[in-house]
Amino acid sequence: MRFSATLALPLLLSSVTGFVIPQGQADGVYSVHVDEAGNEVHTLLSGPEVSAREINPLVARATRTWCGCGIVLNNGDTDAANADLRNKLGRGTNIGARGAMYSVRGSAAAFACNLSGASKLFSGDALPQNNAQITNACGRYTAGTYGELGNYVTGYMRSSENGGNFCGAATGAGASRC
Repeated sequence: MRFSATLALPLLLSSVTGFVIPQGQADGVYSVHVDEAGNEVHTLLSGPEVSAREINPLVARATRTWCGCGIVLNNGDTDAANADLRNKLGRGTNIGARGAMYSVRGSAAAFACNLSGASKLFSGDALPQNNAQITNACGRYTAGTYGELGNYVTGYMRSSENGGNFCGAATGAGASRC
């Protein structure tokens, strides 16, 4: 019997770690991983870093996306969460295998998830382009994700959506365009 992509997809998805943003999580940028005991460890890396006047609005373009059609986000919170994450990632930050970094601002969370089995370098400089892909496909300030299944995803959603399970839910939307 041949091993097909149809059989591989459920196996791949079952290995993706779904992190859950704790209820009431304060605004800021966080790193998250699973410790030896299997517990999620959320580490505050910094508080909000960018004032509302320094934030550039999301721009538009497109490729591989997953859209949370109908899930409209607060513009200011979304821009601020993305700006904080971009600044914290800087020119390059390694995120460990199946790890993530996220930023919460008010009702929005921006995230970068490493879905691979090896450490991966994430650049804050790539977030505006990735977000432009989401905006073009999903609409302005609509929850969405951009990336490669099994490799990496970045995106933004309500911090309370799907119980805050951003990496696990990031590629769960059936729509690639709204």
